[in-house]
Amino acid sequence: MPQQRARLNTDQAKHQLGLNIGSPILAEIAGAKGSESEQEQSIEQVSLDLIQPNPFQPRRDFDDPGLQELADVMKSMGFFGALLGRRQQRHIELAYGERRVRAARMAGIQEIPIEIRPLADIDMFNIAVVENEQRRDLTQLEVGEAFVRAQEQFGLSEREIAERLGKSRGYVRNRIETARLPEDLKIVLRQTTEESFSASHARELARIEDQASRQEITEQVRRDNLNYQQTKLAVDDALGLHEPLEEPSNPEPPSREELETWREKHVIPIDQLLAQQKEQPRGVERLRVQAERLRKIAEELASDPRIDRQELREVLEQVYSSIFDLASDLS
Repeated sequence: MPQQRARLNTDQAKHQLGLNIGSPILAEIAGAKGSESEQEQSIEQVSLDLIQPNPFQPRRDFDDPGLQELADVMKSMGFFGALLGRRQQRHIELAYGERRVRAARMAGIQEIPIEIRPLADIDMFNIAVVENEQRRDLTQLEVGEAFVRAQEQFGLSEREIAERLGKSRGYVRNRIETARLPEDLKIVLRQTTEESFSASHARELARIEDQASRQEITEQVRRDNLNYQQTKLAVDDALGLHEPLEEPSNPEPPSREELETWREKHVIPIDQLLAQQKEQPRGVERLRVQAERLRKIAEELASDPRIDRQELREVLEQVYSSIFDLASDLS
């Protein structure tokens, strides 16, 4: 394997080392901003012992097998590019690149190049979240916890966070709700993958306030590998939201008069029914009809084992976010 990695070309190595992120926020902060910034920036060879992680790093899991692979690439091709950081007394605080620093330690590298800039806390937050988001390395819980910290420390609203990261408010709101879940659900999220137990599952289960009942249904969801719709039904059952079927009050068959009365009340004449079918819904009613059709389509797709659940969840979240944003603008 080491011989194969040694034959990686430069572009492949840069991809492996994370040098092709392409984030506009990183480009804005890390790039030149005029003569004053150019005078303040400098690239230094910094000992790994003096490097500290970004205090706003939302990432918890650094994937040890992947780190070893990255370290092997560094052994073969060296450390590409320079990271970004700020000076904190005698230490250098990373803006991004903690994974690469860990891999460099594993590869036996003593010093790495870091571009030193006078970055504010809000810059460090932006970079930490965006850099990981570009790689899709963060879970919804990790992103949500970073957003909550931004709200508390910088006083940012959901809209401001969304604008800074180029996301919708619905996207930000979903992840903040995930970060505010009960601790028992967050523990399960950290222990499982999004494919087997998603943040959508957890948010649905959070409707159960009693912790013992919630944990019981959570175990059922995990044990039976329930999808989102099945989880929602299980939660409704636990909350007693499904009305029981009423026993017929009269076991005798209805009389002719009762049947005639029922027909007059409920059966629509064929000519009237055809007229209703020809008349297309208009205005807001048309939106209600389309929303119901969309819901039924989503339910059918959710129960189809051939559909990629992660892709379906992302599409539904995008639809939800765009509609919620529009509704918020109308208020």
